[in-house]
Amino acid sequence: MPDETKKNILVITRWFPDDAHPVRFVFVQRMIEALTAGSGKYSYSVISPTPYFPHCLSKLIPSLGLKCGGPEHGISPFGYQIFRPQYFKLPYPFLSELEWFSYSKTVLNLIAGKNLKFDLIHTHGLYPDAYVAVKIGHELSIPVISHAHDSYIREHIFRKYEDKLGVVMKESHFIAAVSGFQNKILAELYPDYGKKIFTVYNGVDTAKFTLPDGHEQVRLNPCRLIYVGNLIKTKQVDVLIHAIKLIPGAIDVTLDIYGTGPELSTYKQLVANLNLQKIVSFKGIIDNDQLASILPAYSFLIQPSPYETFGIVLAEAMSCGVPVVCFKASATQEVVSSGTVGILAENNSAEGLAHAIITAAKREWNRMEIRNYAVKRFAIGKTVESIEKLYANALQ
Repeated sequence: MPDETKKNILVITRWFPDDAHPVRFVFVQRMIEALTAGSGKYSYSVISPTPYFPHCLSKLIPSLGLKCGGPEHGISPFGYQIFRPQYFKLPYPFLSELEWFSYSKTVLNLIAGKNLKFDLIHTHGLYPDAYVAVKIGHELSIPVISHAHDSYIREHIFRKYEDKLGVVMKESHFIAAVSGFQNKILAELYPDYGKKIFTVYNGVDTAKFTLPDGHEQVRLNPCRLIYVGNLIKTKQVDVLIHAIKLIPGAIDVTLDIYGTGPELSTYKQLVANLNLQKIVSFKGIIDNDQLASILPAYSFLIQPSPYETFGIVLAEAMSCGVPVVCFKASATQEVVSSGTVGILAENNSAEGLAHAIITAAKREWNRMEIRNYAVKRFAIGKTVESIEKLYANALQ
């Protein structure tokens, strides 16, 4: 029986791990877990619709197949309900402007069928998630907080949703941007709603991502580098591989690449072409718990992407006392705002990244200082406090 002293929060988002994608959007899952263990004033239910496209058609046209998975209903170990109803979706980019219709109908049917009661909607992702949420919120007179994790909001892929994003900005009670960088973009695109936008950093479980005894000193020789993320073109892992080739032999460097994606075979071939097989290793997918346990053993975390709305893995590495090397662009220079925690490469090139890695390898680093920086700025408890303030204000 629900606790009537608590306010019920309904989370609506596709940005949530499932059996087919166990590490995708795990930072949203961790945020909800932390919120569940927060002040105790709120209880949570999660609706995470998964896209469905007929399997028979996927066989005929394999490139159109959509991969989704997980039970349609379950209870998290943290006590909140998770619903994963399937909604019909044509593979991107076919009629993506109409995706919200099937998504919305599926969510509304589940709410009615399960007789879900809630006081506020917290949604992650601007389209179709937040667009559907504000329509439901408007219909039911329920306040909505839209959490914007989306990248490339200025680019052409979002232009087709420009009017719908305008509706999200207008109808949301508050918009949570994951960095000041993203806050500024939204405020510039929708200046009428700038006062609704609040910066809420993605948080790190600093008790799990920690600096174990014996790891206080950085290993500079051998210089062990780690990359964690999707293997897609926009992450520029090819630039990182070329940068490794430019590092002189005097620096005994190795690179472990964790993740998968459509560019995996291309990057493996690049490593072979550059004769780096003894230096660069592809380690596959790693879950969040494993990542926390292995990060402290590395000298530096490398993030070659030129565009990040936040970059949670940067904060996770620094929480483990691991200095980071990345490009001076987008939100990365906000997350890595001190020269005592990492090196920002000045130009977006393999040469610039190689120079930054060499510079980092020649410096001394204070791992405890790096960890303290991350704990002070990115501890998950700070994220919970910020979100609960938005809840309290919206519910008034």
